[in-house]
Amino acid sequence: MFTVFLGTLAMMDVSSTPVSEGSPLGTPELLIEILMLIFVGAILFSLLQTVSTFGGQIGQALKLMALGIVFSSVEAIDRILSYFNLDYASALFGPQGMNLFHDIHKLFSLAFLAWGLSRLSKIYSSK
Repeated sequence: MFTVFLGTLAMMDVSSTPVSEGSPLGTPELLIEILMLIFVGAILFSLLQTVSTFGGQIGQALKLMALGIVFSSVEAIDRILSYFNLDYASALFGPQGMNLFHDIHKLFSLAFLAWGLSRLSKIYSSK
């Protein structure tokens, strides 16, 4: 359950403002997003170990949740790279498409997390 909490915490949009002109990377938002990326990496590592331990229906539910966290990670990485003008979403889709890219990744992330949690609840409610 703690992993799901951290996964939800990682998907929170903590900032939507770019780095100001005066400071190259000294904003608290960037520090928070880098810490968020570290948390997401730790969650992925933990989930990969857990999924390899469990099999069957529980393993399948955990794989769905891990896929949701992967979508969240990609979105978080792109948001961090946008501070350094290295984001690939705006390069591929333009400035308006970048917001759509992030929204779609958040939607997929929440959908896979909800699907995995739904499968877990079905497993435990049937016992």
